Amino acid sequence: MKNCHVPHHLVLLILMIGPVTLKAEDKLVTSYATVISKNDTRNSKGAILDEVAGILMQDRANAHKFGNPDGDFVDNYFTTAERRAEIPGMLKLGDFPEQLSDPIRKGDGAVIRVAVYRNSDGRFYMSVGARIRDQANYDPSLMNDPEVKTNGKEALLAPEGNSRAAPVRELEQDDAERQRILNVLRLKVSIQIGEPVEFKGSVRVLGSWAKMTGNVFTKSGNEPKEEEAKSLIELDYAALLRKEDGDWKVLHDGFAGDVGLEIEMRTKFPDVPLELVPRIPE
Repeated sequence: MKNCHVPHHLVLLILMIGPVTLKAEDKLVTSYATVISKNDTRNSKGAILDEVAGILMQDRANAHKFGNPDGDFVDNYFTTAERRAEIPGMLKLGDFPEQLSDPIRKGDGAVIRVAVYRNSDGRFYMSVGARIRDQANYDPSLMNDPEVKTNGKEALLAPEGNSRAAPVRELEQDDAERQRILNVLRLKVSIQIGEPVEFKGSVRVLGSWAKMTGNVFTKSGNEPKEEEAKSLIELDYAALLRKEDGDWKVLHDGFAGDVGLEIEMRTKFPDVPLELVPRIPE
């Protein structure tokens, strides 16, 4: 089916060092790429963070709660403080290359890729891989300058052509605009799954653009009848929309277990704001 992506673990696990061995039956819960900047090395009160787990927690808090200042990939698992508090335990169980500790603590633009899995015992663990960007193509100072002129370099703070990042609105559950967006998606996905569906997740709006990330459930609470539909709703769902003549139109959507869907969105719609669909480092 179009826009369905099978999880590709090797794309995400650039470095695998640690006590846990990935098994075929382990389920990918979420995956994302993110840049660790100075914004992530201090907590919300300004205190310096010196533990890797704390920095990774702050990175996800910045992405979900504090306006995503670095334009990072927004996962759909670490959406609450309670879930972000699971990160230290996930790191202990999972794969973390110790040589990444210093680059992460410095906050100078280490690009890390994270995958969260659930094993057969129901425990969650985290695998981390990374590379440091070539300084000829990436200047870490961009991360702290919202008015930077990129001169062809990739800035993660604002869409190309904008000198300042506009605020992204996270729509609340009872927001009428959120309901209008979900109603458009509900009809399309219900046809795809074969029965009425509901959504759980984040709806973010910037100007005439909107993006929904989350999960799909059948309204009845039962499993879909078709095997393919059963497989789809086990994956993450994301949709990119744009408002045209006052109505929201679905530009691209699908189910995915990796970052492939985000890459498709960025490729097919290069004008979409980076705050909604960041570039995924190769």
